Amino acid sequence: MAATAACAARDERCFCREADWGCGAGGDRSDGRDHKCARGCPASAAGVRARNGGEGSGGGGDGVPSGDDSGGGGGGCGGEVAGGCFGTRLRRSLDVLGGALRLYGTGRLAIAFNGGKDATVILHLMRAAVANHRRVVATEEASLPTSSPILSMYITDADAFDEVECFVRATAARYGIEAVDQAGGFKAGIEAFVRCRGVAAFVLGTRRDDPHGGRMEHFEPSSAGWPPFMRVNAILDWSYADVWRFLRHWRLPYAGIYDRGYTSLGGVSNTAANPKLRRPDGGYEPAYCLDDARDERAGRT
Repeated sequence: MAATAACAARDERCFCREADWGCGAGGDRSDGRDHKCARGCPASAAGVRARNGGEGSGGGGDGVPSGDDSGGGGGGCGGEVAGGCFGTRLRRSLDVLGGALRLYGTGRLAIAFNGGKDATVILHLMRAAVANHRRVVATEEASLPTSSPILSMYITDADAFDEVECFVRATAARYGIEAVDQAGGFKAGIEAFVRCRGVAAFVLGTRRDDPHGGRMEHFEPSSAGWPPFMRVNAILDWSYADVWRFLRHWRLPYAGIYDRGYTSLGGVSNTAANPKLRRPDGGYEPAYCLDDARDERAGRT
């Protein structure tokens, strides 16, 4: 477990290194153009998957970002970056998580990990932020175990994609996450989780371009009628392209369903591959090839 903590500590330093993202040197270097899909790029999507771990792996490398991959990665094919340098947004996300850890500690702060792309980003940012938190906490906390203290809630759903649920289980085991299943739907699950675990805040993967995300703040109290907790929106200012830039730059594992044209996941009954990614041969490009982020939910009904 000590090795895992050391890797997570390295993650935090690498994520923060703005030079990796071209900050101050003309904007983002990693603009998603390091690959091209079959819709007009130099390397096929299959080749990208092979480089990143093969079909079904969701592009997964070893899951420990090294920060020394200068090849870029992530983002959609031709996806634009909004709001300035991605490195700045990345650092802001880590600052938000650092603040949340100072306020709530590792015992009262949890993530809601459902296997989606945004939740996967949150998981790895939390690994990095927790490693940094452990380096700066007071001396009396320095003797705490070095195993991952990340607490995760998973809302079980009979309509969930089996492969996504398998990814959730495998990811929790891979990184030593304390994963707790909650049944009964999102609201009831949160109520039970808050009551039983004493959680005061959840780190969520909400972005401003999500439904109802436009007026959110990085720290947003729960809505009326819900149990009291703080919503920590660590990637609020990220774009769709940013999510894929982050996951693919460090070759982090993600659910393999995204490699088959799914761009936004609900349940089996209301989610299909995104028609905007359909190829002439009837197959689909990977989610990171979506040109227009406004079409992210085009496969949802």
